[in-house]
Amino acid sequence: MRYLSIGLIVVISLFFSACGSSDSKAPVQEKSKLVAYVTDNENDQVDVIDVEKMELIKTLPTGHADAHTPDMVSEENGNVKLYISNRHEEYVDVVESKTNEITKTIPLLFCPRSMNTNTQTHLTEVASTDKSAAAVIDTRTDEVVATVGDANLTVGTKCGHPYWLDDKDFVFIDRDNRKIYTYKIEQNSSNPSVWNTQELNVLATPSPVHHILTPNVNGKRNYNATYFYAVAEGDSTHFPAILKLEFNKNSGMNIVETLDLNTTGNSIDEMGGHHLDFLKDGKTLYAGSKEGHLFVVDYSTTPMHIVKVIHAGKGAGHSIEMKHQNKAVVINHTDKFITLVDTATHTKIKDIVVSQLPDSDVGQVQIQAHTQYRFSDDEKYFYMALTEEGKLIKVNLETGAVISADVGGKLTMSAFCQVQE
Repeated sequence: MRYLSIGLIVVISLFFSACGSSDSKAPVQEKSKLVAYVTDNENDQVDVIDVEKMELIKTLPTGHADAHTPDMVSEENGNVKLYISNRHEEYVDVVESKTNEITKTIPLLFCPRSMNTNTQTHLTEVASTDKSAAAVIDTRTDEVVATVGDANLTVGTKCGHPYWLDDKDFVFIDRDNRKIYTYKIEQNSSNPSVWNTQELNVLATPSPVHHILTPNVNGKRNYNATYFYAVAEGDSTHFPAILKLEFNKNSGMNIVETLDLNTTGNSIDEMGGHHLDFLKDGKTLYAGSKEGHLFVVDYSTTPMHIVKVIHAGKGAGHSIEMKHQNKAVVINHTDKFITLVDTATHTKIKDIVVSQLPDSDVGQVQIQAHTQYRFSDDEKYFYMALTEEGKLIKVNLETGAVISADVGGKLTMSAFCQVQE
């Protein structure tokens, strides 16, 4: 019995060593959940929504006019930091997911529109709604380190979306004056708290440019690209167009090719370019136009050419492709349905009604909100916001069924973040 007792003690000891006792220092796996931060510019607040439960967690009043864009600028140690633009006041509010509170307000020399963050340098460029200017914020300190353009020059048209070309160079788009400015920014070698900017060039565009993009490489942002693509929105004398731009680190941006989107028979006045989105095939981009057409463009050839035109809905804008299937959802900003597209054949699969607004609102009001959007992990469901109806919705892409979190107000944009519980 003595030997049996000793053996039993050894076994029990080994068991508790393997499993860990109550005093074990083994790391505990943190739970996380998907949260949507949605801006409501009617009530000037950020709605925090549990996406799995489709329930409102909290509202964060900004105290500033026209809370509009929630942009995720960093994600460290389970804490997500977002910048909230207030389009009618000269402030950016900082929200942190660990507290779901506004932790800081950053003053600017203009009213902010949208942002673009360089994830390698932690610098965020902020575009303006009312001035011919842009600012750069260091997201590690939440301090403005540079302002470019002319913060005293008022514009009547919001600036285009900001964009980093690489770790040191970025563009500022003045839509009102139809110009793209390319800047370089570097830290002062003798004083790292000082940042120096240099204007590389100013490029005239045929019509106002909405935004600039370059294709991802292996699913990640490419900060070593030479060629970029822009959407020229069109005007009374120009059709919307895709511009192919070449970037030189010493001399800036140059237009090397222009593809007019004018094959539909619609008049110039009916059309209007919005966003382009690259497909994962590495050769195709989708570009929507406000009258309801989606242009399928092969950008891998010289010259670029239109492969096909798909009939979508009014305000056709963003296209969001699935990672694991050859399908994409087209957001029709001023229509009642989204459009599901087969990206292998570039054909419409079906339209899915998501809004209950009357038909008289089609083409007249913002029905479907702007970015971001999100697929469920199994790509069966699609999450988006409805502006006029004040809803975050979950759309079953197979059945067309819609589940909503009715939060009220007017929802403009959203950011979907995986945060610790």
